[in-house]
Amino acid sequence: MENPNIKTLKQQANTQRLTQSTAPSSSHQTQDQARTGLAPLAATLNRSFDAIPYTGSFPSDSIMATGPSDLVVAVNRKFRIYNKTGGQLLDSSLASWFSNVLPQDQSNISVFDPWVIYDRDSGRFILLALAKRNSDQFSRFLISVSDNNTASGNWCNWSLDAKVNGSTNTSNWADYAKLGNNNNAIIISANMFSPFTSPSSFQYSKLR
Repeated sequence: MENPNIKTLKQQANTQRLTQSTAPSSSHQTQDQARTGLAPLAATLNRSFDAIPYTGSFPSDSIMATGPSDLVVAVNRKFRIYNKTGGQLLDSSLASWFSNVLPQDQSNISVFDPWVIYDRDSGRFILLALAKRNSDQFSRFLISVSDNNTASGNWCNWSLDAKVNGSTNTSNWADYAKLGNNNNAIIISANMFSPFTSPSSFQYSKLR
């Protein structure tokens, strides 16, 4: 006859084996509460503040990036910089921010669809927006890069023709742009549409 104490020890060993995490000690894996009785881990919100209010556009196209001391927040056509206690350091429209790389006649140019990231390797913020005007088929990628890890410092702006594929010009305009980077390049993706006036239809996606 099997010793009942031995069976109990076997059951305890099996239970321990099933409930032990196999994830690396530095990972963020949490245990299944139904199996282990442990509560799931969750981040604790220790600070919040009001940022850019509703701009009248839908959807809001909101995006935020954080650096060591500053937050960069963009919504539709607005752009703000905050410190990490919620203090507002800058409030600007995207059109005003990129005005130095837009045509002298900026009438009817829409600057929209912001995206922003913080690159920890270089210690810089990178902001992307799109510019469009129907009358002269104007479509641009607008890029702004901070000169250090403080968003309230100096930035450099660039404007790239979004219609061009390599050296070939097209009649398509860019929408839904996204942004990434590595040590050698800034990578932009966008969906291209035509014609400039509504209704427009999707043509293709591209990387720049």
